[in-house]
Amino acid sequence: MTALQKTKDSRRRTGAISWRAWHDASDPGRVLEEFVVASWDDHLRQHERVTKREQAHLERVRELTDPDHPVVVTHWLAVSSRKLPGSPAKST
Repeated sequence: MTALQKTKDSRRRTGAISWRAWHDASDPGRVLEEFVVASWDDHLRQHERVTKREQAHLERVRELTDPDHPVVVTHWLAVSSRKLPGSPAKST
């Protein structure tokens, strides 16, 4: 958890507007890192802003994970009021 906490500064420096780490209540060994950026484009730019030192730290954090339970990355996008693909047409 200490190693993961150190990623906060990197995530914030590269554009995250918030950062948190969570323990799974049903599995205390499972940890979730969550950070929020303003847009998908900002997230893509985040990858370009990571320094070699920060990248090495992120790799060390991954090395601390259980090899039987590899890291899973999930991207969540906020729902907007725009018409979503596959949604029915709005009648007026």
